[in-house]
Amino acid sequence: MLAVIAPKGIKGIVHICTYVLISTLMIRICAGKSDIKDIIKGVAVLYAVTFGLAGGIYMVYYYTYAGYWIREVLLADKKLLFFTAVSLGLLALIYMQIRRLGIYGEHQCTVELTLLGRSVRLKGYIDTGNVLTDPLFKKPVSVVYAQALSQGENGGIIDIILNDIEVNTKVKYHMVPYRSLGCENGLLEVITVDIMYIYRGKKVYKQENALIGLSRSALSSDNEFDVLVNSAVIAGGKVKNEREKSES
Repeated sequence: MLAVIAPKGIKGIVHICTYVLISTLMIRICAGKSDIKDIIKGVAVLYAVTFGLAGGIYMVYYYTYAGYWIREVLLADKKLLFFTAVSLGLLALIYMQIRRLGIYGEHQCTVELTLLGRSVRLKGYIDTGNVLTDPLFKKPVSVVYAQALSQGENGGIIDIILNDIEVNTKVKYHMVPYRSLGCENGLLEVITVDIMYIYRGKKVYKQENALIGLSRSALSSDNEFDVLVNSAVIAGGKVKNEREKSES
């Protein structure tokens, strides 16, 4: 707007608006609240990357065979251009899927919860962003989809928790304040299970009297996991191998 309404006699207003104000606004939007030094650094990095990529693309295009191939072969054949674009799009989707599976594979695990003679195995995800700590017991809290606790070999864990007041006392049922995306201030139901085992590859992490938060909504939209394991449990849990676990 400034570039349009500014008098023609003011030289450079268009360049200032385009290359200074707009780039500064972009950095401010992406970085959020930042001081002037961080914004200046962000703008400098933006232009350094832009000039670096532009120079690299220019050199590849004009000083290698790539430029001739793009001009004379690819752009000259519409069918080839179409299939190349589709192929690149498919490759990008495949790469993103493989990367997503790789990231998830590093954090996925199996969680076994045991309470009052009942046990259940669930799919878990080690959440490095979960730093929830119980202010009363000073212990990390892992979060479980409550409905998933309705299954189990000897009956559902959730059933005995909800239907027996005496059990509520044994499991130290209480509420813990938390913050999450979309919830500035909330209260999470928390219980204490006898033992929580976390199976990750060949390692088994064990935590006695583990604190478990009960989520009334699903933790993943695609049902990839039912437990968000607090990363502090992995850092401080006791480790056993599978053979020792099976023999004990």
